[in-house]
Amino acid sequence: MKSDTRGVIPASEPGSIFIKLGFQVKPGMTSKDKMKDAYYMSIALKEAQKAEKKGEVPVGAIIVKEGKIIAKGFNKPISGFDPTAHAEIIALRKAAKKLCNYRLNDCVIYVTIEPCAMCADALRQARIKKIVYGADNTDKIKIQKCKIETKSGVLKEDCAEIIQKFFQNKRKKNSYELRMTNYESTELNGNHE
Repeated sequence: MKSDTRGVIPASEPGSIFIKLGFQVKPGMTSKDKMKDAYYMSIALKEAQKAEKKGEVPVGAIIVKEGKIIAKGFNKPISGFDPTAHAEIIALRKAAKKLCNYRLNDCVIYVTIEPCAMCADALRQARIKKIVYGADNTDKIKIQKCKIETKSGVLKEDCAEIIQKFFQNKRKKNSYELRMTNYESTELNGNHE
């Protein structure tokens, strides 16, 4: 595949189904690497969609070892009544059980958003080899502190869009509910304008 002057693979190139315009070529990175990362991130995005359907913040993660997906997870803190049930933690638990080992050496995690401090530390404790994420996290704590090889920006726009739309819809719903509550309160108190 050929890239343009910005290092972007045109969407018309064969095999570029998972490559979006704007996905940057990193030095030393092959087209095959980019396709692989985009493919795995697209699966993590499907996990994020599962979270969204359950009313959870749409974050998805998968763990890959030797080219095979060994675990998947999506956010479940609300439905699971568990503040630690982030997508990364769920995927870590499943991968550890599958490998019968709490050390996940040579495993790569693909997650739709940059891991929070809790998840980054859990990934470090599990000795994950590499973290690949899509959208940046707005938290002040960055994962660079966890000293794991990291790659960012994979399907960044898609990963950011699902979270942004989720919170936009949540704000609209909350605004509507607040207006309705105020209206009902006014009606009950007999304060008509």
